[in-house]
Parts: sequence; C-alpha cells; structure tokens
Amino acid sequence: MYHGPMRVILLKDVATVGRRDQIKEVADGYAINFLIARGLAQEASAKNIAEHDKRQKISEITAQAQDAQFQELARKLAEDKISLKVKMNESGHLYESISAKRIANEITKKYKHDIGESAVMLDEPIKGAGEAKIEIKLGRHRATATVEILAS
Repeated sequence: MYHGPMRVILLKDVATVGRRDQIKEVADGYAINFLIARGLAQEASAKNIAEHDKRQKISEITAQAQDAQFQELARKLAEDKISLKVKMNESGHLYESISAKRIANEITKKYKHDIGESAVMLDEPIKGAGEAKIEIKLGRHRATATVEILAS
C-alpha cells in the first residue's frame, strides 16, 4: 500500500537527501524506516515546523551577533600588536618556535575571545625575533595581525 511522499525536517546532513534543518519530501517508508528510525530526521508536523522555525531564528540572531564580534575583533587585531616574550639567544634565534596555537591562545587571553588555532593562517612556526604579519580568519572577516616576538 503506497502512501506517497512524507515531509521531514532533517536533523543531520544526509547524503543524497539534504542538509541539516532542511525540510524535504521523501518516500514514507524511507522516512519512517531509515531517517526517523536513525534520528536523522523528524516528521514535518505543524508543531515540529514551528519549533524548527524558532530554532532557525535563534541561530540566525546568534550568527549575526558572532559576526559583529568577529568584525570588531578583526578591527582591533589590524590596529594592535600581539607581543610574545620568549627565550632566545644573542643572535635572535628562539629556543622554542611560535605556533598558530600559541598565537591563538595569546589573542584569546588579550581580547577575551576564543578564536581557535585554525583561525591563525600560519604556514610554518615563527622561529626568529622581530615582527611578523599573520592573517587571522574570523568567520567571513579577515585581519592581518602584527605579531611581535620579544626576548624574555
């Protein structure tokens, strides 16, 4: 007995069906026996759609707030210097190299905003004293930060 397509809200990305939070029509057997049974989707009932819309609005507001924070942080990073004090010899060679993680941790400490080391676009660790220009990726915003390596 064929019942036709069923509308579902995807709770996770599902290959060949769609991305999380999309509302899709799929065969009812596939929806019930696979997607819903495995927690990948829920039926697109009026109640579930209303909850889905509410989650989408909250998510959108959160994304806008985070974007504004990233924009402000990008401005500060472009205007300011990040100073790191490390041990080095007389010729300016560091006893330890400066990694993306160390730079991200310093930004987090200085600006009270956790950016994660993947935001720091550093091809290889810094191994010498002086200043380096480092690109920082903050959502859709980019900043070129000046990292200053000083003797401790």
